[in-house]
Amino acid sequence: MTKRILAYGDSNTWGLLSAGAAVPQLKRLRFEDRWTGVAQAQLGDDFVFLEDALPGRTLDLDRSDMAGSGFLAPSSWNGLKEIPLALIRNVPVDLVVVALGTNDILQDPELEIDTYLDRVNSMVKRIRSFQLPLPLKGMPQSPAILVMAPPGFGGAGESPATERAEAKRVKLLPELIKHASDQSYHLVNAAQAVPTLAGDGVHLDRQAHQRLGLHMAGAIKAIYSTTGHAE
Repeated sequence: MTKRILAYGDSNTWGLLSAGAAVPQLKRLRFEDRWTGVAQAQLGDDFVFLEDALPGRTLDLDRSDMAGSGFLAPSSWNGLKEIPLALIRNVPVDLVVVALGTNDILQDPELEIDTYLDRVNSMVKRIRSFQLPLPLKGMPQSPAILVMAPPGFGGAGESPATERAEAKRVKLLPELIKHASDQSYHLVNAAQAVPTLAGDGVHLDRQAHQRLGLHMAGAIKAIYSTTGHAE
């Protein structure tokens, strides 16, 4: 049966391209050019990607700075609070890719590694505990989870913010690898495909999406390669 993969992410799953100073307007890549679409093409008809992406979304942090329009509450950007709604919208789901964390690192320069791991742990637990009022035919009891460790930020010296964020990401990665092993969820390191970012140092460009999509397709194939289903 076709595997349904929920890509739960931020602007780098939404496909936001960094705006140039000359023409300050939003640009969004087509699905075919986003990492999800690239992975979809690689994996073929046995898999289908479902996107639930929101620029600015965090693992577990309200964003009062993003609520200027007045249309959304600060909690709308909190991924932990919104994941049950994303699952309800997209069931049945076989695998959830949690493509978050970049905004947590950027928004809180003092973010402790243990706090970050706690946020990941809370997300994993919430996905695993998700239940509909009645069982849904075709829905596994609990979807498998693949956490994406963030891609690299812009090169050192591009800006103080991205330099601090990159240093934090590097320190975080080995602890996240250990945490994934201890808590038995899948982990993929996006920085293996995207070690650094040009432009604003935060958003993937077209080439980075291509590399990340191929990398993610390989990680997902590996999850299903042994038994045909995710553990």
